Amino acid sequence: DAVDAFTAAIAAAPPTLDVRIDALAGAAVSIDGAPAGLAPLRVPLTAGPHVVVVRHPRYLPQARAFEVRMP
Repeated sequence: DAVDAFTAAIAAAPPTLDVRIDALAGAAVSIDGAPAGLAPLRVPLTAGPHVVVVRHPRYLPQARAFEVRMP
């Protein structure tokens, strides 16, 4: 039934943790090479290593590598 299908879908989805990126307002943010939006923003990330790159026309790009660990 629908409840069982929903429960199975939730169980199959990898857990995520919301990560907040508070870069300069309007800066373009990419995560793992994919555009994520404009700062500031909050994005769900799966456990494991990630790379965030922040770009703004007035500043040099900044990149940070980090690892998300689930509590």
